[in-house]
Amino acid sequence: MSRKNKMGGMEVAKLRLPASLRRWPALRAAARGLAVVALLATSATVVRYATAAYTPPTSNIAITAHNLSKSGTKTVTATTETEICAFCHTPHSANTALGKPLWNRNSSGSTYTRYTSGSLDASNIVGGFNAQPAGSSLLCLSCHDGMVALGNVNVLRGQSASITLNNTNSGNMPTGVGAQTGFTRVIGTDLSNDHPISITYNSDLTTADNRGVAAAEELRRLDDSQRYPSGDPAAGSSSVIGMRSSGIKPLLPLEGTGKDGAGQVQCTTCHDPHITADKFLRLNRFQLAAPSTTGFDAENDQICLACHPKLGAAWASSAHANSVTADEVYTTEAAALRQFSVKGQVPAVWQVGCLNCHDTHSVQGSRRLLREGVNGDPLAISSGTAAGAAYQAGYASQTDNQVTSAVENTCFQCHRDAGTDSKGVKNALVAATGSTVPSIKSLFDLTYGMPIKTVDQANGTKEVHNIYTSDFLEDPVNLGQGNNANRHVECTDCHNPHRVRRGRTFVTTSSNTAGDDGALRTHTPGGKTGDLSTGNGNVASGVLRGSWGVEPTMPAITYTSWPSVPTGFDVKKGDPGSAAAPTTRAETLTATYLTREYQLCFKCHSNYANGPLATDFPALEYSGVNCTSRRCTPKTLANGMTRYTNVAAEFLSVTATDPPTTGTDQGEFANGTSNKGSACGGGDCEPRTTSGTAPDNGYNHRSWHPAVYPTGRDRAERKMASSGTINLMAPFAANIGIQTMYCSDCHGQESSWTAGSGPTAGTVQGPHGSSNPFLLRGVWDRCVTLDNVNQSTAAPGCQSGTQRRLCGTCHKPKTGNSNGGSGFNFNHVPDSDMSSIRCMVCHIAVPHGWKNKAFLVNMNCVGKEGGQTGDCVKAGGWGSALYAPPYYNGSMLLISSWARSGSWTDTSCGGGSMTSANC
Repeated sequence: MSRKNKMGGMEVAKLRLPASLRRWPALRAAARGLAVVALLATSATVVRYATAAYTPPTSNIAITAHNLSKSGTKTVTATTETEICAFCHTPHSANTALGKPLWNRNSSGSTYTRYTSGSLDASNIVGGFNAQPAGSSLLCLSCHDGMVALGNVNVLRGQSASITLNNTNSGNMPTGVGAQTGFTRVIGTDLSNDHPISITYNSDLTTADNRGVAAAEELRRLDDSQRYPSGDPAAGSSSVIGMRSSGIKPLLPLEGTGKDGAGQVQCTTCHDPHITADKFLRLNRFQLAAPSTTGFDAENDQICLACHPKLGAAWASSAHANSVTADEVYTTEAAALRQFSVKGQVPAVWQVGCLNCHDTHSVQGSRRLLREGVNGDPLAISSGTAAGAAYQAGYASQTDNQVTSAVENTCFQCHRDAGTDSKGVKNALVAATGSTVPSIKSLFDLTYGMPIKTVDQANGTKEVHNIYTSDFLEDPVNLGQGNNANRHVECTDCHNPHRVRRGRTFVTTSSNTAGDDGALRTHTPGGKTGDLSTGNGNVASGVLRGSWGVEPTMPAITYTSWPSVPTGFDVKKGDPGSAAAPTTRAETLTATYLTREYQLCFKCHSNYANGPLATDFPALEYSGVNCTSRRCTPKTLANGMTRYTNVAAEFLSVTATDPPTTGTDQGEFANGTSNKGSACGGGDCEPRTTSGTAPDNGYNHRSWHPAVYPTGRDRAERKMASSGTINLMAPFAANIGIQTMYCSDCHGQESSWTAGSGPTAGTVQGPHGSSNPFLLRGVWDRCVTLDNVNQSTAAPGCQSGTQRRLCGTCHKPKTGNSNGGSGFNFNHVPDSDMSSIRCMVCHIAVPHGWKNKAFLVNMNCVGKEGGQTGDCVKAGGWGSALYAPPYYNGSMLLISSWARSGSWTDTSCGGGSMTSANC
């Protein structure tokens, strides 16, 4: 900008173009137009056309692949024909049926299968979606659908002709690597794997796609004249998107083929068949600088962002677009196969941008334009190209090669082990110095894994996953409510790849700079929600940013029965923008977006995706046509469980707050003046006066692992000494009573957690896969003992081997001293060593939350949760173990009287003779 002209009392900055660009008349006119626009803008409204410095592509068809004449330099050329334009145009006797001038070809007349998805809002708008392609798209398809010979033209020197061409597929479009691969431009008649065309792009569509949220801009907003940026560009200037008119040439032109002449997206919106640009694209195929967060930058931004800004800053800051985080580069072979090149160099992930995961003309069978998003054996691709095309498909070899959608295989292009796997499939990337892409595929390959493969899912034949918004929402019915055959999991059920960040919390700035918070791939456990400096509590990590989940609404807790079932759910969705992480329970409930890991888990592991009854939850499969060792737990290792449980109900059947408050289920009742805690706002936590379970002498209370609420039971409440050895290990030995934790602290692979310290630095966290049933970090069966070993590995229902036992990952119940806190006076060693006693003799088998303190069973008071008709019935006991899944698995403990923490004796459990005989 230079010099200021005074016009009508306003000072208007005059745009001065660089000398190298002044030769373009359109750009000089654009500069004048910007000055006019500035006159119309108020101080609060500035219209920015990010096109002034943009150099348009060169139009020279003679040196492109569309020169099919003998003089052409690409693969397909004529044997003798020297005319260049004749393959598409004729000055006389042109085909007028297609509505375009001088067209020299006929449409194949094919019926096309159109692209569709749960989030294609154009199909729900009147006139928004043509049943069949129209306009210029039909012209492109007359060659690219592979149905008509390339040399078949209507008129050549006054008569019809069929021009002979070299290197074709029997005269038709050559298939490249293979017609069924993603590396061909034989688009075919099945357009379900191609970017939608002949759809109306107007304000109705953008309002629908952005769900009416004024601040949202997943799809670029057009004004009522179908323009972006909004406003009337001056004659001779260029808007980014719009309809062509006299003197107005949008960079991405819409075509008036819609209802009442409405502008529609056609092939020529993105492609100009005459220009020399990569893929004939009107704008950049790759990202040349950091993505713009304030508008579209035609000089540097990828063409996709012109229409799909993905909330702007949310995408620009994501781990897949941030130039510091996404600095890995493609292997030479992978880049060559995908034709990825930026200024002659192999590009980095951030430069490839959208094309890392999507291809506007993707592989047959994939959905949502996902690159490589199909099952198939990569070595089945045509001979001579198998090594390169091995990137094509994932790891699931099936007979219907490359036709079954498999969303996870898009992610596995990069999120797999380095080198080549047993099928010849390679990781597409070379890691940058100091950073690596986490291998997720190897975790799903463990003995037990999330049922991410289609064959492992309840449907078994096709993916059910189908989001309907940019927040990746799915209807509860699609998650399994009312139809367990819909139950599924895909990568994008938990992660939003357009918003994820690398960092320990979702508010982290994505970066892998050494020492920066963004260099951490996971959370720091053991913290309290109100202070994220030393630990993150249960605050969602960076990889969960922008995903969605639910916050259950609980009824008034009934203490005569357990559990209580959530009565409603608040869906947490959207990108948090620049918001800080909520530090209190009230802030968590107010936030409209996902802030806690448990919210993500609860959308599937609650009655939100199932139903209120236990029988509404899916059965655990032990055998069956769709059951594999990855999906199903051997019946002997399932702790007697037959169905999944309502995890949200188990955790939330309490009265609690965060931070803890007295008068709830938090704290320890009547623990004496010398053992008052300080968890409740700096004061003692006194629980409510009754637990509702017999014998009710006031000392019992509900218990839970603090995935949602802290317990309020600090060291003083538990009668632990203020320092010294305790029965909790780091990182949970600090912030006792006020800390919260993650579901993934217990669920995940064993090697990603080090007992006594926590998550192993540099390893992937989360419940992707494990060597243990229920994706647990350690063995948890009815034979696990205090010594963290199995009592008898030969017993039914017990795992053999030397794997870590789950409880011993964080708990150390046998410390050999009297400083262990909860439990007997001498830490589970009252009269003799109890190290050989099975944990489930006294504790429940599913320790999320429970009606009694310390997850203790009580055979004197078993309710409906144990198969009884009443709420407090004597069932089983010493010498007569109760097996009533899912909670009772060889349970024998009889409580004679509930004791305060640290005050238990053998008489509390029936007397010395009974406990000594069994313990």
